[in-house]
Amino acid sequence: MRKFIFITTFLCCLGWVKAQEDVPLIDKGTVLILGEPSSGINYQHIHFPKRNFILKRGGIADFKQLIGEKVEVHQIEYAGTDKTKIVLKRKDGRRFFRFFPNVKADFEKALALGELKLE
Repeated sequence: MRKFIFITTFLCCLGWVKAQEDVPLIDKGTVLILGEPSSGINYQHIHFPKRNFILKRGGIADFKQLIGEKVEVHQIEYAGTDKTKIVLKRKDGRRFFRFFPNVKADFEKALALGELKLE
């Protein structure tokens, strides 16, 4: 019985370490590519402003134009062992929807759902 518990615990820890290695490390200045929104219309883990805020400021709230756009990591925040929040700026220097210079994102979740892709 002790061997079974030891082996099970060892395998669980090994799986946890392997899951931690799958997430790539990211540095300031890394270039990423915006993928398709995971929920059809809106991005779930890239925190763009709501459509009504974009429209009130005179922008066009078309998220389809952002697909394939290159963005650069401007700032990194580690909120725990498995949570990395990043601030993104467009690589071409323009603003998102003409008014917003940067957006925040949950790196691991956005990467897993394909909202962000490594270049």
